[in-house]
Amino acid sequence: MKKIFILTGEPSGDKLASKVVSKLQKKNSNIDYLCVGGFHLSSLGIKSIFDLKE
Repeated sequence: MKKIFILTGEPSGDKLASKVVSKLQKKNSNIDYLCVGGFHLSSLGIKSIFDLKE
């Protein structure tokens, strides 16, 4: 299984990253994601180790 870490610094990065991840999830479900992100990435089921709100 491949692992991808995504780091977003603000809400627009979170939104952009969620679009990329959504396409990746459709092509390959054998990827484990971890991120520093917000609402958009978490809505895809990706665990954030730090919330952007803080």
